[in-house]
Amino acid sequence: MPGRLGWLIVPLLAGYFLLLAWQLPPRDTAPAAGPVAAPAATEGGAASPPLHPRGLAAVRLQAARSWPAAVARWSRPALATLAVLLLFLVVAEGAGGAWGLLAAALLVTMPAFGEQALAGTAPVAVAALLLLALWLLLLWDDTPTFPRAFFAGLALGALPIAQPATAVLALGVLAFFAVTLADNRRRWRGLLAAALGVCLPLALALALGWRAADGGSATGGEPLGDRFAWSHVAAHAPLLLHRLLRETGGVLVLGLGGMLGMSLHPRTRNLGLALLGFVLPPALLVMAWSAPPDLRLLLPGLPLLVAAAAWMLSGVQPRQLQVALVVAMTALHLALAVPAAADWVERATVPESPTVDLEAP
Repeated sequence: MPGRLGWLIVPLLAGYFLLLAWQLPPRDTAPAAGPVAAPAATEGGAASPPLHPRGLAAVRLQAARSWPAAVARWSRPALATLAVLLLFLVVAEGAGGAWGLLAAALLVTMPAFGEQALAGTAPVAVAALLLLALWLLLLWDDTPTFPRAFFAGLALGALPIAQPATAVLALGVLAFFAVTLADNRRRWRGLLAAALGVCLPLALALALGWRAADGGSATGGEPLGDRFAWSHVAAHAPLLLHRLLRETGGVLVLGLGGMLGMSLHPRTRNLGLALLGFVLPPALLVMAWSAPPDLRLLLPGLPLLVAAAAWMLSGVQPRQLQVALVVAMTALHLALAVPAAADWVERATVPESPTVDLEAP
């Protein structure tokens, strides 16, 4: 739980929201390339939604038309700040308030998260929803109750509506419940509650979408064969790894190490496999896409890497080694974050040609 240091998260969140509000671009400048881009043009000139059913495309398009543009833009710093709060709660639940505060501070000082969060509403909404679901699953794993599993399912079911390509995150959810049920079969009620929660928003969105699409097919979209290929992985993997190391540094290494370590420990195996299922499939999806790697789909994985790094460090013994690792990771993180933040500020102050944010309202 948060503990005595929990109140320090309040000024941290307030300062982060003001920083993002100051950096909020005057117009949408999100890139349109990548597997998370919204409707792509077909040969006949009409738009077809890639990687997601026609029903979901209709729901998202209707939301984009009904929401005022200012609301959509200002929701981005609000959702990013909410994601930081949820990260604090997630880490504090398993390691204590001090570690939760460290994790929140690391995410706040990660320019890649803030910049990508302001580039589109959908990626940061997915990050907040995923952290909310993870927090509820942790609470459920500690004390199984129907509401916790059900509302975790609701948050997970909303993910494909916000960003359809995040359907690959289902692998992490399945891994979590598969390991949990293997250890304790009496928890099957939690799986049913979560499944019910997942189905409700998806069924509602698809029903509304099909009605908006005049009963159109639910399998429309551009063919994937020409856009995804294993040959792209070899070409894009070094680029993606270099960019992630440059922008996350020690957090990436310790985060992946923490996830692997948790996956091998019987007590945390379900959580470790879930985190790997939340991080690795989107990375593979981005690398297999024909366009250069796009960090928007990986945005939800950044706070998960921070959480795993904090969890791993919280269990290091002896304490002298723990302190040394925290200092080294923080120093490396800040050494990379400062020039990245300077570049972010410089890009934000340079006028850009108007572009359209195809990813989110």
